[in-house]
Amino acid sequence: MSLPLALIAIVGMRLALGYLFGGTSDQRGYAALWLFTEAGQNPYAEGPRIMAWPPLWWMVIGAMAQVWQILGLDAWISDGLVARSFAIKLCYFVCEIAGALFLGRTIVWHRRGEALPSPDDRAVMVRYSVCFLLLPGTWIITSLHGNFDVIPAFLAFAAFWLLHVNQDKTSAAVAALLLGLGMMARTIPGMLVLPLLVEIHRRHGRRLSLWSALLFLLPTILSLFPLYLLAPDAVLERILGYRGNLEGWWGLGIVARLLVSGPAAEWVSRLNLILF
Repeated sequence: MSLPLALIAIVGMRLALGYLFGGTSDQRGYAALWLFTEAGQNPYAEGPRIMAWPPLWWMVIGAMAQVWQILGLDAWISDGLVARSFAIKLCYFVCEIAGALFLGRTIVWHRRGEALPSPDDRAVMVRYSVCFLLLPGTWIITSLHGNFDVIPAFLAFAAFWLLHVNQDKTSAAVAALLLGLGMMARTIPGMLVLPLLVEIHRRHGRRLSLWSALLFLLPTILSLFPLYLLAPDAVLERILGYRGNLEGWWGLGIVARLLVSGPAAEWVSRLNLILF
């Protein structure tokens, strides 16, 4: 397949599948989050639990809702809920494609040992990115499942790029801030903060590593504090107290269920909650 045809297939496949398939309960929850935002309600404190993470994703959807209202799209789009769900998926696609380009640049950079690829390398970079975007795991998560994990993943990878390619103090501080924004979306990037700070300390000293720790924590603290003042129980129980589902159909739980038994799967899931 030629490169232009591959790019068309990648974009077309995501747009078509993203529109035709509504996604899992996660995606339906995000569409409900949009409606809560339009109604001026706090999704942490009202109605069914549709938010269990720090509020970056809520803020992104809130910004999309504002643009939607300013453009008056409800006046000429008949099925507003489907269109809103598709608009949310467009946000996934942007982060996914941007992350793939970062990945392609990183591979070329490691191969040549240069921060910026030469003009001849740009086509190779795009080919690596295209190969990544053709993997079923990528478009299944965004187009079919509908999951915003791609957003903190992109922010974490952008932080990695800044830290390792532009090896100056400003880039290190911005990398910590980007990782903090990823933490503001979902807590998973928090696992990367210790190696980030150790690397900044090794390169630039203790002072910058302390500032970077503050920059990492700042987005989550500034966004959660007003919510805590409005609804402290909701923040403590729904965000800080969230530990996932015991009976998921993914990961080690389903492996234990298939190969051993239901009680073994529950034991594995409970052990997972204790560890993580």
